[in-house]
Amino acid sequence: MGAGNARGRRHPRQLRRHRRRPAFRGYLRRPIRPDDRGSSAGHVPRDAPVLSRHGGQGLGPRDQFLVPARLQGSSRPVALLRGQGRHRRLHPRLRLRGRAEGRHGQFDRPRAGRDGHADGPQRRLAGDEAGAAADRPLRARGRDRADGAAARLGRRVVLRRTDAVAERRRRDAVKGAGMLDLVIRNGRVATASDVFSADVGIRDGRIVEIGESLRIAEQEIDAAGKLVLPGGIDGHVHISQPSGDGIVMADDFESGTLSGLFGGNTTLMPFCLQRKGQSLRDALSRYHALAEGRCYTDVAFHLIISDPTAPVLGQELPALVADGYTSFKVFMTYEGLRLNDAEILATMDVARRTGALVMVHCENEDAIRYLIGGREAAGDLAPRAHATTRPIVVEREATHRALSLAEVVDVPVVIVHVSNGPAMEEIRAARDRGLKVVGETCPQYLTLTADDLDGMDWEGAKFVCSPPPRDRESQAACWRGIETGIFDVFSSDHSPFRYDDVAGKLNPKGRRSFRHIPNGIPGVELRMPILFSRGVMEGRIDLGRFVALTSTNPARIYGLERKGRIAVGMDADIAIWDPGIRREVRHADLHDGSDYTPYEGMEIQGWPTTVILGGRIMIHDGQLIGPRGAGRHRSRQLSALSAPAHDRRAAASA
Repeated sequence: MGAGNARGRRHPRQLRRHRRRPAFRGYLRRPIRPDDRGSSAGHVPRDAPVLSRHGGQGLGPRDQFLVPARLQGSSRPVALLRGQGRHRRLHPRLRLRGRAEGRHGQFDRPRAGRDGHADGPQRRLAGDEAGAAADRPLRARGRDRADGAAARLGRRVVLRRTDAVAERRRRDAVKGAGMLDLVIRNGRVATASDVFSADVGIRDGRIVEIGESLRIAEQEIDAAGKLVLPGGIDGHVHISQPSGDGIVMADDFESGTLSGLFGGNTTLMPFCLQRKGQSLRDALSRYHALAEGRCYTDVAFHLIISDPTAPVLGQELPALVADGYTSFKVFMTYEGLRLNDAEILATMDVARRTGALVMVHCENEDAIRYLIGGREAAGDLAPRAHATTRPIVVEREATHRALSLAEVVDVPVVIVHVSNGPAMEEIRAARDRGLKVVGETCPQYLTLTADDLDGMDWEGAKFVCSPPPRDRESQAACWRGIETGIFDVFSSDHSPFRYDDVAGKLNPKGRRSFRHIPNGIPGVELRMPILFSRGVMEGRIDLGRFVALTSTNPARIYGLERKGRIAVGMDADIAIWDPGIRREVRHADLHDGSDYTPYEGMEIQGWPTTVILGGRIMIHDGQLIGPRGAGRHRSRQLSALSAPAHDRRAAASA
């Protein structure tokens, strides 16, 4: 029935009861008073959720950030939100302030989005709501409980169905407007540059409206008292990666993406490892087959280059960059993976010509082997020796060398999992010379120390990762890097192995020497809660910086154009956070395939309670209701940092 017919059949008194509103015309225009509602002055601009168009060359006058959450004279965490209902307020600690008052990184600068443009070819991973290949057992701890809860809920979200909802439905029928698929109402929306009260309307997997009192939807979520954030993008995870003879990673794509989803992530970026003698195409085919139909989040692959032969560098790698695999990683350590300087230069040259982005694991392998020899001669084989044979100088030297090689080739570079102050200083110095450098750090370098590698009965093996956790001074330095912008992205470096397992940390050789303990710890589920609790709630960073580090910056840096922001035209990848939830970390409550967490017993405040992937509610009120196989592989555009060599030459001559 058309809108005209519907209108014609209504009684005049009915029409009077259903007064028409003006159509939605842009983002919130309602003035925001400079009180404790979250704004320092002015109003939320028409393009508030859309990042400004300065191209990373500075901020416009409208760009604002949030104040770090700390009260004068008190370090005690308090709730982010006060009040009730739609008018819940941000705590005064979280009022907006200008950028000049905050400390932020080079990639926090808002960037013009190409809304509506595809972020490269997309391929649907097999699987439907029933879950593809449902006969395969779920491996991760806690998944049976989650599926049971989903069955009890009938995969249905309990939505508000009130007289007001019915009223909006009738009103929209009069207007002739179609319903939205989903509306998130009454939440506080946070982006890297702003925070404001708004409803978020979703249709066909995209955000289509942001404003007040949006029209009716098939499903509605009441987010009163909660924060509505872009879904997390973890740019550094290892899943189903070959790890040596008899060693098996604890997570496959099913358990790894499920764990990431419960941590507020909607996109994970695993590494595709090329073995010696293997073509990159063959390696990618293997990883796609492993991911097919099993993913709870979207995935986008980085490439690990371990055998940079002439065919790989001359043919395969450029073709794969054109296909949307626009970042690759090289190692300066680990036999079988590491490249020498000439090979790194050749790989960087491909990146320069194609516009791809190079990631580097920086540790000096020769120095490590020398130090290992000394420990073995002394009979020091316990897990703590892993830290003493990979000291700060080994990382600092390799960081300096990697940046120098990138400077020779003139190519942007990502220095991954930085653990200490001297390595950070190398990044700062390279930026001062004009090099484009992305700095990354991880939760283990903010919360763990080398002392954790001690312990009876080889307990320290649980904390073996590379680079290893350092000391309190290095922890403080990494927090300064988070606060001041040395670090642009915050990743988990999720690399899970079971502890008490012959295929994990305590494999037969690993029980005898630290050299054979698999490197890596689980962390994808706790990456964002740790930074939210220790960073935002303890006043080290503001909410805008949190969003930038965990979502907006990774999307920009790794070419995920429709992700990382809450704005019209973007993918509806959203996490709703309750900042009032306090919880002690227990591995029994997590969803990865490991049998421990290095963060056991840590108290965390602030957790995601609802996670939405492409407009589909995957987790609601902490319960899994979305299907396995909902995730898609995402091909990517070139990084915001990168341009092919001929483009850079043209820009330089202009």
